[in-house]
Amino acid sequence: MIQDISPTGCRLSIKTALLQAAPTGSPALEMGVRIDLQLPDQPDTLVLHGQIKNIEQDANRVALGVAFKDIGESARTQISRYLADAG
Repeated sequence: MIQDISPTGCRLSIKTALLQAAPTGSPALEMGVRIDLQLPDQPDTLVLHGQIKNIEQDANRVALGVAFKDIGESARTQISRYLADAG
């Protein structure tokens, strides 16, 4: 689940149980991630790539701070427009 988003990055929250079942193992700083994002009222899914910049974990969830890497101008505009509309 995306907790927060900006044109430069986002904060993800993932249930610990889901991470334990993932074939990629535990997240680590600077690990590359791919995020498929469907914004409301947008026909296409955005495919965003980034790097994990911080990790916070408790018993039930892991929160990841992700900085987008090489985000295109179109994706940046769509995210900015979404934020302005959600305002």
